[in-house]
Amino acid sequence: MSESQAWDEAAKRMVRELGGEPSCGECIYFQAEPVSQFPFRSKDSERQGTCRRHSPVAACHDHVSRTAYSVFPLVLEIDWCGEFLPREER
Repeated sequence: MSESQAWDEAAKRMVRELGGEPSCGECIYFQAEPVSQFPFRSKDSERQGTCRRHSPVAACHDHVSRTAYSVFPLVLEIDWCGEFLPREER
């Protein structure tokens, strides 16, 4: 078993033990954000936020004003990826 597979198995085991689902809304890297921050709409019952796993990335360059900015990836609480880490109980 590779190191990556071992980490995946450990994460899945932690999720099962904590009784959570491996989704963004249950991940330590998820930060909920106001709905006004999002260019898309989802069901009112779904929280929206950003993933803080990695540094923000360049999102746009305005050729007129010569400005650029960066953002964290926008996600829904029901999204998921392969780098899930469960939140610790508080």
